[in-house]
Amino acid sequence: MFDRKSTCALGVLAALTTWPSPAEAADLTIDRATTYQTIEGFGFFGGADVWWSSASTVLDQAWTAQVIDDLGISMWRNEYYAAGTPQDATWDKQRPVVQALVNYASQRGVKLKIILTAWSPPASMKCLSNDGTTCNSSPPTRPADTKGGNILDPAMRSDLAAWLIAGAQMYHDAGADLYAVSFQNEPLFKEDYNSCVYKQDAYAKTLAAIGPTIKAAFPNLKLFGSENMLGTECGKSPGTAFDPYWYTANIMNLP
Repeated sequence: MFDRKSTCALGVLAALTTWPSPAEAADLTIDRATTYQTIEGFGFFGGADVWWSSASTVLDQAWTAQVIDDLGISMWRNEYYAAGTPQDATWDKQRPVVQALVNYASQRGVKLKIILTAWSPPASMKCLSNDGTTCNSSPPTRPADTKGGNILDPAMRSDLAAWLIAGAQMYHDAGADLYAVSFQNEPLFKEDYNSCVYKQDAYAKTLAAIGPTIKAAFPNLKLFGSENMLGTECGKSPGTAFDPYWYTANIMNLP
């Protein structure tokens, strides 16, 4: 059985592997004088093995050299794990991997851009919710752990900002200043693993609330996101269930 995301992925794969017949061929003219976007780098996520493997497995010097010299990465995205509940990794396990990558990249003249992403804030900042926006009860009922979705308690936005700043400080203290931070991976989805759901308006309001605090602590740190899929159901065009530009429109329309 496939879940919604894997089914959509198969649909995309089928579309990509269906090639036009000769009768559908068309001439293509490329205007090199027109720039539409700038590609800032090439990168990937994680360590030499899954984070829940051993510390000796995730840190591999041969792998570190290979991803810089052979794969040619210049960007690296990593998960920020919340303390207090069982997690795939701790900072003590991640730190040596971070430092090995940054140090080797520096030796090779590569300015590695690190993006730190939260899959979930700490469970102590979350609450159970039926509508995806407000907590079910007052005082809020906190989930037992960071898995299974739920939402950020809107009253805890300042705590979220402080937690993200603490994460940026950990990297700074390890000699690995962050390029950007994202406060939520795939905010649209409730998952069995670390996850937290933000409806689009809640995402924009959270960003507006935490952004100034984060920028005051780390002025050069970029706020990255939203990290979301393009639609809610396969076969439906953008705008049929949400706004035409998904989370982006809510962000841009919030004064």
